[in-house]
Amino acid sequence: MEIIAYKYDADYNCIDCTIQKFKQPLAINLDVDENGLGVEIEDSEGNIVAPLFKGDEWYELDESYLIENPTQQVLNCGTCHKKIDSYNNINWATLSHLENIEAILQDFLLWVGGNKDFHDSLNEALESVEYLKISETTREGR
Repeated sequence: MEIIAYKYDADYNCIDCTIQKFKQPLAINLDVDENGLGVEIEDSEGNIVAPLFKGDEWYELDESYLIENPTQQVLNCGTCHKKIDSYNNINWATLSHLENIEAILQDFLLWVGGNKDFHDSLNEALESVEYLKISETTREGR
């Protein structure tokens, strides 16, 4: 799984800022992750610096938050404020059946980013849904 950020000091931070803050010379028998950071590094609050993987749920699904932020949520680095990731909120009530399927497939694509075979299969399914949506629109005379 691909690491996209780290959580420490009660905030999410990009890989570059985390490396700058925590990277140390390698000690003997120190377990490190794909970015060369020790897997048991602690932040200033005594918590383990935790990786955030592509597909992990960092976004807010609370209804009151979604009312204030109806379309997209963005995850920015707590240190340098660079955009790390974004999540498009889905208003299921306004989507047609085919759009629901397409939205679910898009979510799966984000979740399985590293598995090429599964990724290719989902892309084929999305192409089929797009074809069906065009056919449905033509049939209904939209």
